[in-house]
Amino acid sequence: MSFKELPAVKYVRVNAMQDRARSFIDREYVFTYIKRGRWEFGLHDRVYPVRPGNVLLFPPYLVHGVAPVGRGAAVQYVVHFTMVDQDESVRKLPLVLAPPREDATRIERLFATLRAEWQAARKGVEPIAGGIMAEMLGLYIRHAETEPVFQRRRLKCWQNLERSIQFIRRHYGQALTMEQIAQSAGLSLSHFSHVFKQSFGMSPHAYLNVHRVEAAQKLLFEGVYNCSQIAELTGFSGVHAFSRIFRRIVGASPTQWMKDARIR
Repeated sequence: MSFKELPAVKYVRVNAMQDRARSFIDREYVFTYIKRGRWEFGLHDRVYPVRPGNVLLFPPYLVHGVAPVGRGAAVQYVVHFTMVDQDESVRKLPLVLAPPREDATRIERLFATLRAEWQAARKGVEPIAGGIMAEMLGLYIRHAETEPVFQRRRLKCWQNLERSIQFIRRHYGQALTMEQIAQSAGLSLSHFSHVFKQSFGMSPHAYLNVHRVEAAQKLLFEGVYNCSQIAELTGFSGVHAFSRIFRRIVGASPTQWMKDARIR
């Protein structure tokens, strides 16, 4: 596999995830190096136990659920990027790898260099970042045959749950009911609620609120809308409900969170 053009890095971050289950879906490719903690990643119909030194590569729009094994925060190094070419061949790569320690350490060092370049944002950062990302992908391709054996198959109704997550992410700005979400999954409300919590460690209603708050955080950071407008755009019944649920999930009011985000 060769690259006609360098990957385009969209953003780079260190992600410290607390001890609760989550799920994600991203529009770009996501490259993740596990620095600390042990988690289970639910991908399609399988669950992968990951540990420090493991590397994951997700194609765009792949729903991935994450659940902790034990307690404590997991630290992940994450890069979002896009590819002009090689889309199909990259998609055929395994989703999870356990490279040899020397190359896992090399990936960790490359990420540190990439993050420093990205944060400095100096002239020429785009091709430099793309070159570093291409080297990390090259190491991933080198060890494409070392995919860890999956631990277990997921629930048979996982595809139903994927549909419900897609539905929530498309319609979270509307006044959704749990019945509507269960219907999108093609399951009865009671069965849907049970298997959803079993898979993600939270109720569908809690997940809906978490996703709404994450969407609100992006809007707050953009600085275009006030809190009342954001509450309406993200599906909350009003600004007071928005502020209460935001504080419960994030641990700070929307205003205080925005002040802290700007300082960082």
